[in-house]
Amino acid sequence: MIQTEKISVLKFGGTSLSTEEGRSFAASHVRTSIIRGFNPVVVVSAMGRYGDPYSTDTLISLAGTGNGLHPRDMDLLISCGETISSVIFCSKLNALGLKAMPLTGGMAGIVTDSNFGNASIVEIRKDRIMGVIRQGIIPVVSGFQGSTENGEITTLGRGGSDTTAIAIASELRADHVCIYKDVDGVMTCDPKKSTDARFVDQISAARLLEMIDSGSRLMHRKALELAISRGIAFRIRNTFPSSRETIVYPTDGNTPAAAPCTDSSGIV
Repeated sequence: MIQTEKISVLKFGGTSLSTEEGRSFAASHVRTSIIRGFNPVVVVSAMGRYGDPYSTDTLISLAGTGNGLHPRDMDLLISCGETISSVIFCSKLNALGLKAMPLTGGMAGIVTDSNFGNASIVEIRKDRIMGVIRQGIIPVVSGFQGSTENGEITTLGRGGSDTTAIAIASELRADHVCIYKDVDGVMTCDPKKSTDARFVDQISAARLLEMIDSGSRLMHRKALELAISRGIAFRIRNTFPSSRETIVYPTDGNTPAAAPCTDSSGIV
């Protein structure tokens, strides 16, 4: 790995990692980050969506409706998806000659409160991740999870891997932050519902937060709140080949306002 102080945080969503093809494209982004002179820190979601073996919803279905299952036990169950994902993606990176190490949230130094199912990050002990980087190894962190001071595994709520990535970027003072998903970036509304939908090259986190509150599931709400409070800009890109991306700025002053379309209920 290149000897550099520059850090990039790359987060990959579950659909990006659910197939060998997707993992190959994700690995190519990690390699590109190294070529550009960064030390990449990777954050991963559970692989796939409902029906895929290790998706969060599939794991939840194993416990039926979850009735009678203690929230602590549910978190222990659903945290497995991201842990599996980190190990599988590390295997891919290592096979390509990119030395990588899987880390659970707790192993990465992510300390949370004990609000099972919707925990908040209390602190990130960055020496855990930096120690891996200093060995010339790529940390691959299981998103969506952390552990309490007592060692209890907790999860951050649906979409919490986004928050993991932004929190790590803040703690490590990352020079580049990219959230990879299975879409090109942000649109003013769902193109399946409105012909007025426009692609947005730049947007403020506050405006994107309004869209999330209107029903979009593109980003985790806590991630956007953290980006605003910590002043973190980041990019949303497609893991699969695309020439487009959306830059999300922490404040409205960085970017022109995006005029809403007829249906402003969400983003694809």
